Amino acid sequence: MILTEEKLREIIRDTITKIIEKPMLCEMSFPRKTYKEKVRGLSIQLLENWCLVRYCTIVGQTIYKKHWSDELQTHMLTISRWSLKQNDNIQARKKVFDEIWMEEDYNEPQFLTMVVANKFMQEGISIKSDNFIQCIADCINDTNNMIEVILQRNIDEIVSYISKI
Repeated sequence: MILTEEKLREIIRDTITKIIEKPMLCEMSFPRKTYKEKVRGLSIQLLENWCLVRYCTIVGQTIYKKHWSDELQTHMLTISRWSLKQNDNIQARKKVFDEIWMEEDYNEPQFLTMVVANKFMQEGISIKSDNFIQCIADCINDTNNMIEVILQRNIDEIVSYISKI
């Protein structure tokens, strides 16, 4: 039997979906403080990769978009499989995200710019361009959608969401 790339992706997606949809194992269930620290620890990479994917879309750069989309997908899937001990529901997890975003000022253009600027400069992308400024604005405007998709714990929704950035 010859596996096409599309069939292989389908098998991988189905396998990951089965894993995500299983009841969360104790090892992936954390006290609230630990859960918040873990989410906070990945939030910068999440925002950097979101902005890089958006930048690639804006400028029509397809070469690197797949790489950054894969990175973003990895971070979104990682966070989506973590759960809170005792009170693991969407509202409780959303409250953690809301607290992090407020504490870190991720909804403020100046602070989000500081968060992602270094990564853009490392990639040789100007942070003075209108495209960069547009990425920051788009990220702030779409934050709630991104978080909502993560909280749904559905791989197809995550993949679909990323493809539309």
